Amino acid sequence: MNIRRLLFLPTLVASAISTGTAQAQTEPRFGTRSPLECGAPVKSQPNEQEMKMLIRCKFEKKTNDHITLLEDIKVESGKTRAYSQFLDGYATSIDTDAKVLPIRGSLISYQCNVITKLPAHPSVYDVDNTGKNCMVVKQPHAEGKCYKTTFGDWWCGMQELVDPSLFVINQPPPPIR
Repeated sequence: MNIRRLLFLPTLVASAISTGTAQAQTEPRFGTRSPLECGAPVKSQPNEQEMKMLIRCKFEKKTNDHITLLEDIKVESGKTRAYSQFLDGYATSIDTDAKVLPIRGSLISYQCNVITKLPAHPSVYDVDNTGKNCMVVKQPHAEGKCYKTTFGDWWCGMQELVDPSLFVINQPPPPIR
């Protein structure tokens, strides 16, 4: 492969990611796609697509035991407001001089465990959670905010407090796109 092709490849990958045509990385241990890898910081007030990306970037994580993914994110922003110590005091990196952008919408959260395929044993039931290793939580009335950090980057978070009785277990992972 010549040097010109090597220099072109990052541009091609960045273009594919921004247009949503990139091949998803997979996590075979969980039967899912990989969490979103955070790209370059957003330096100006985010648009709808950037808000979705920032929300996913904040919440999608992988540990040894499980992976958390978000799907079907819908978000809309309200009118900016001033920083409030009561509403925003927990945000330790917030720029208290910058406006805060309230957001609301919906999303579906998946928390998937490692796929296990343990053979049946006469005294123990067969343990195979393939295709049913996730807990799904629909959040139809999520709320949150986007704000500028003291480093000039934007951060967004949105969620809904959901009654644990609404958690649906033994569900398949989200489709890999």
